[in-house]
Amino acid sequence: MPAAPKLIYKHDFEAEGLPLGQQAALEQAVLRRFPARSLRRVLFVAVPQIPEDVFSPEAAKAGRYPCFPPYGPGILVHILEEAGHTADLLDLNFSVLARAHREGVFDLHVWHRELLDKVHDFKPDMVGLSCMFNLGHSWLRSVSSFLRDAFPALPLAAGGVHPTLTAQQLMEDVPELDFVFLYEADRALPAFFDFVNGKACGGELAQLACRDGGQILKLTKRSPVPELGFSPDYKALPIERYSGAGKIGAYTFLRPAEAVASTALSARGCRAQCGFCSVRSVNGPGVRTRDVEAVVEEVERLVHDYCVQHIMWLDDDLFYNHNRAVALFSLLAERQLGITWDASNGIIAAALSPELLRACVASGCVGFNIGIESGNPEMLKMMKKPGTVESFRKAAILLRSAPEIFTKGFLVIGFPNESVAMLRDSVSLALEMGLDWYPIQVLTPMVGTPIFKMMQDQGLLGDIPTVTLGKARTFSVGATGSIQKREREEKQHAKPFHYVLSGDPARVPAREELEDFWFTIDYKINYEPILTMTDERRLSKKEAMLAEICERMTTDNALGLLFLGIAQYKRGKTALASLAAQSARRYLEESDFWRLRFAALQIDEHLLWLERGLS
Repeated sequence: MPAAPKLIYKHDFEAEGLPLGQQAALEQAVLRRFPARSLRRVLFVAVPQIPEDVFSPEAAKAGRYPCFPPYGPGILVHILEEAGHTADLLDLNFSVLARAHREGVFDLHVWHRELLDKVHDFKPDMVGLSCMFNLGHSWLRSVSSFLRDAFPALPLAAGGVHPTLTAQQLMEDVPELDFVFLYEADRALPAFFDFVNGKACGGELAQLACRDGGQILKLTKRSPVPELGFSPDYKALPIERYSGAGKIGAYTFLRPAEAVASTALSARGCRAQCGFCSVRSVNGPGVRTRDVEAVVEEVERLVHDYCVQHIMWLDDDLFYNHNRAVALFSLLAERQLGITWDASNGIIAAALSPELLRACVASGCVGFNIGIESGNPEMLKMMKKPGTVESFRKAAILLRSAPEIFTKGFLVIGFPNESVAMLRDSVSLALEMGLDWYPIQVLTPMVGTPIFKMMQDQGLLGDIPTVTLGKARTFSVGATGSIQKREREEKQHAKPFHYVLSGDPARVPAREELEDFWFTIDYKINYEPILTMTDERRLSKKEAMLAEICERMTTDNALGLLFLGIAQYKRGKTALASLAAQSARRYLEESDFWRLRFAALQIDEHLLWLERGLS
């Protein structure tokens, strides 16, 4: 068996300046965009998050697309206005998704008029485009081009995770952009304002990429680490309408459809150093926490100002500092705000304790995700996971004392030299832990992350799609997912499918096989256990998740509908089970894609069993 490659990488946290000549060139390039030496008003624009080429009005209307309040831009609005400047917010992602819910013909370009009107009315000195993820890249290009045509002299900047990780490539691909602000701009942006306005020297500039004619100058020197003292100022954005326009978090199925949800943040950063993750590349090492009282006050304002009933924590390491986490959730419970919450971004398994779980339940926790990634010790070491197989087992035992919490375990497949035996280890661990669901991803290296650099340096990328400028997308089973796309393409003539977990355990699957491995592993750990499941609470959780998959995340899903029907049948819901079985049978007969998989995994017999039981 080939050994997994050693993951040799380091996060680049060194303060990098520019040679003296280039530093002066950058300063002059900045000032050329502001000839009047005046920068007082900035408009932050959050771009849509679903690529134009796959945007579906029907999926938007069904609430399948994310619709998060622009938390980061809201923080910058607050900071800049505290410094005496004027800032405002426009969220085009919300505008597009909200429009899809209205009656009449949907126009994807509804944002044109809204953006024009906002710029005309607000008269900004600069527009800052916020883009969190690779999926928004095409929108960055479209919005930048639109603004440059309409307002040729208006400086344009971009910021967020995606611009930070791809600054050089982004500015080459989007020539309309004048600046990219890197990392967290809490201090770098006010310093930029001060420099333009003549209140600071160029030495204060940091975290900035700037266009100088045909050259792009990149100043990666970081500003001092910002203190987390501000809550977002959303201005006039209707935060109470966001969760009605799209998804906030991974647990929408555990709250009433009309429940108002929003987001909150208690800390930035993560103690872990996972090689595939971009958090440390953006936030730097370690975790910076906010005062517990201030966090709870932020939640209280959301409840008071927007009637929020559910919070999704944006933290990447919510349980960092055990005593602080217990104090946070205990204070939330004490205030009796009547909210529920989830940690969709994930928690570290080793941080769990009985005391912390009790505080979570008391404060309204309904679900959280655990980053497992692999059940193989060698793979966990390779990717520098903070957890071990043993810590995951201990967490699973602890979680049995908190059945109120819906638990998901993230898994990733397709790491370099990951063998069939290693994949079987992941299946075994998942079944042993018995969490409520396991989302699975196929590794798609993201530019700017350590594993991307390692694979690039060691010549391991090959033909693997990489997440850069929207040209490759992370594997997904949702509304933009590759599984749905493949099912549609193979409805009439599907490619062969076999039970891929058998055979030589040392074999490393080819990249083109990974979707079939994903399907097989997904079936083995998420669906097949339902066949022998008798516990009412566990069955109800499976039913809720399967309903979410079949009604919101996908369409024509024969597998999901079959096991939704089985869960309902076991819970005595025969009328609903009958409808699910009929739909599963219809989609199965219409699709060669599903027929091959049902036959190879012997799923046909379970549909027959359900149909006989219902007859």
